[in-house]
Parts: sequence; C-alpha cells; structure tokens
Amino acid sequence: MASLGAAPHSTAEVAPAWGAADQRQSSPHPDSLIQKGLIRSPRRGQVDFSAPLFAELLVQHHPLGAFDDE
Repeated sequence: MASLGAAPHSTAEVAPAWGAADQRQSSPHPDSLIQKGLIRSPRRGQVDFSAPLFAELLVQHHPLGAFDDE
C-alpha cells in the first residue's frame, strides 16, 4: 500500500498488494489493520495510513518498500 504513492487508495487498488484477486476477498485485511489502528477508512471503499508520513517510513525501511514498477 505504501508503494502505491499518495493516499487514500481504493480497496480495489490495494487488494492485489494484500494477495487478493479482488476487493471482496481482501476485506479481512483492512478490517484487521483498522482495528489495530494502522490504517483508516476516510470514505467507504478507501483506505489510508492513520499516522502521517507512515507510508514514507515503510518505503524507506521495509524490505518490500523498495519495490519498483519498472
């Protein structure tokens, strides 16, 4: 999700990052992350990180954050 760029993102857009074929199959993932306080849903069908600059931190420090679409 962090590697997708500026947020918020639609759940359909991030479903493949969570290993789901479509957004219906991905519903347990955002629900769990929302309960943990890591992401929020600013509008129905959208997700965003709860903490400011958290996406940038993940991109810089997480091994999968270096993912490049080239």
